[in-house]
Amino acid sequence: MVEIKDLPGTYEIDIRSRILRRILLEKEYEPEIVALIKQQVEAGRDAINVGANVGIFAVLLARLIKDNRKVLAVEPTPLAFGHLVNNFKRNDLSDKAIFYNGVCGDSAGQYQLNTIVGKEEFSSIGDSYMNNAYGNVIQIQVEGETVDSLVTKSGLDPGLMLVDVEGAEMKVLKGAASVLKNNKPIVISELVNDFLVGQGSSSEEVVRFLEDLGYEVKSTDDDGAIRHPFTGNIIAKPNR
Repeated sequence: MVEIKDLPGTYEIDIRSRILRRILLEKEYEPEIVALIKQQVEAGRDAINVGANVGIFAVLLARLIKDNRKVLAVEPTPLAFGHLVNNFKRNDLSDKAIFYNGVCGDSAGQYQLNTIVGKEEFSSIGDSYMNNAYGNVIQIQVEGETVDSLVTKSGLDPGLMLVDVEGAEMKVLKGAASVLKNNKPIVISELVNDFLVGQGSSSEEVVRFLEDLGYEVKSTDDDGAIRHPFTGNIIAKPNR
């Protein structure tokens, strides 16, 4: 079990995980994203975390939202999903979560997921970019749904959507088109252009898609500029 700076509670993380290694070395985890979540979350609305892994950000979201609001936490890999559920239990937040053990894509169905046992943070539904650098890549079959469908089934009103899916961001956003149009959540997402290209997309396509839906998209860097091909974190806010 580990504690993380600026994140209340304790977390269980696989000993093989690169995330655990970063936390032990740095005593914190992605502080810039933690700060963004705290700044942008709407306490009176629900939240979505696609690619939740063991739940570090999802647990934070659950602490920040109020009353009967929920976090939809999406994670496809069996081992990380188990840690995700346990971390909500450990932090007495299970009643704030809706869990989905699958991927979010542009359509429902079965997906092939490339993953490394114990290092599920590198998982991808595209061709594996890890090239066995961090362990043996295996393929597993997982369920897939759209964000739109999951939100409708659960009756959610998301105000913030966090996405980190190793190159499948365009697929996730296409499957969330109705949510983006109607609920207009703020979107925080990591984009790696090379990973996007590997799945038939690009950083330019992602940004254009969001802009066409009425969003202003900026880099989370100080100047906010996005220069394609882009690699980094973006924040997309609806034009009110």
